[in-house]
Amino acid sequence: MKKVLFVALSLMVAAAFAAPNKVKSKLGDIDLTKEKGGGSVVCTAGFNDELTIVKDGDTEVLVKGNCGQGWVAKSKVEYVG
Repeated sequence: MKKVLFVALSLMVAAAFAAPNKVKSKLGDIDLTKEKGGGSVVCTAGFNDELTIVKDGDTEVLVKGNCGQGWVAKSKVEYVG
């Protein structure tokens, strides 16, 4: 029983320190592009849309939202809890 409680507590602590995987726009609607660094616009995510991070790049993130999936600059988004 103690081992089970220890494992459960360990998982809760690890989850608390895990990087957030949801972002949203800082200011207004944002365009998601097909290629990293720009290119054709796949879709436009609304200001209040929460986007799930699929892949983290150096200065951009690949995100998936209601409108589709594409790349966006990290400077244009903020992490949500």
